[in-house]
Amino acid sequence: MDNGVIKALNKGDGHVVFCLAGELTIHNAPGFHKSVLDMMTEANGDWVFDLQEVSYIDSAGVGTLVDVFRRTKKSGVRMSLVGMNRQVRSVFEITKLDKFFRIFESVQEALDS
Repeated sequence: MDNGVIKALNKGDGHVVFCLAGELTIHNAPGFHKSVLDMMTEANGDWVFDLQEVSYIDSAGVGTLVDVFRRTKKSGVRMSLVGMNRQVRSVFEITKLDKFFRIFESVQEALDS
């Protein structure tokens, strides 16, 4: 997927795992957003965003994830974020979005919840 941040996409039985890498910023958030929204017609089950290889996220990246969360929730999809490094996690804690999102350490933990 040529959106600058989705490194891999894994679909399984009732779930989709988005493996992200690099920075999720104002520069690539629009392309990332479009790629994810293009999949909304297939929305079901669990969507897991693996942020293990995301080194930095800005307000545009966070805003994109919030918008995706709202849209997936309306479609009956459970969205989770996993594998955040300290810097990325702190952005979610400072903004209190760690209370808003389902956050786990690993993809398997998110899928098992």
